[in-house]
Amino acid sequence: MNRAEAADLPPTAREPSRSESIQLSWRRLQRTPVMPVALSAIVALIIGILIGRAFAPTVDDTAVAVVNREVVSLAVDADALWTAGSSGMPAVSDQLQLLRSTGDAEVVTPYVEGWLEAYDAVLRRLVGVDVEPSVRPVQRQFVTAVTLTRDAVELLGEAAEAGEPAVMRDLTSEVLRLRIRAEEFTQTAQAGLGELEGRTTGGVAEPSRLPSLTDLR
Repeated sequence: MNRAEAADLPPTAREPSRSESIQLSWRRLQRTPVMPVALSAIVALIIGILIGRAFAPTVDDTAVAVVNREVVSLAVDADALWTAGSSGMPAVSDQLQLLRSTGDAEVVTPYVEGWLEAYDAVLRRLVGVDVEPSVRPVQRQFVTAVTLTRDAVELLGEAAEAGEPAVMRDLTSEVLRLRIRAEEFTQTAQAGLGELEGRTTGGVAEPSRLPSLTDLR
């Protein structure tokens, strides 16, 4: 090929360097509509995390101390009514077992009103404790636990008056089931309080299966 012919050919395109290729690719990405959307999503995520951290409720030692000093102590008083008795009244659990073993309503009926009044008094004081919002869920769990036990006592009174042994047995079995759920709520409240205090209490588990009426007869 002579010089005249070479002059008539179109110029050969130069291969871009690696640096030039990267810059070209980056400019193309910037022109695509997906890039601004992705960047906006990332920025929104970062802002959301920062705002969440800034406004997350904090729990101070004073709030936890109030729960320990007032809420927990009242819950312990309520539990003592069931397990040990109080104010000249026998333990609910003892009279429940006597009713189930003897069928004699008189081991329960003289005490039902006193038990209920004692539980109502504890509940009034329990819900009246002024706590910080950050620890209020723990207070509610203790209230639920005491309420369930109070309901169990009320049902125990009905069981004592049932008259028919089979009905009495079934009702007292339901009393036991209510008490089991109350104990689980107490344990949940204690675990929540432990976490507020910085202790590791494990993950969340499914509630245990209650014994059936057949199991408890």
